[in-house]
Amino acid sequence: SQMVFRQQLPLRLAWAMSIHKSQGMSLDLCQVSLSNAFEYGQVYVALSRCRSFKGLRVIDFSRDAIQAHPAALKFHQYD
Repeated sequence: SQMVFRQQLPLRLAWAMSIHKSQGMSLDLCQVSLSNAFEYGQVYVALSRCRSFKGLRVIDFSRDAIQAHPAALKFHQYD
């Protein structure tokens, strides 16, 4: 008789979507990567999708990714 071995890896189901796709959604748990944000206001949209800080995890934070539209800055007189 032959012996057969099986090795299992623990897997956790997960889903991913772009920041644009998440607009308008309210999510209980979010893991957000901000290193590749490239549009004005994109970081705000990403961070505001989660219903609570407890359910939010931010990875790859880059301060340089945070951008506001120049017209919005002018309206609020931030230079």
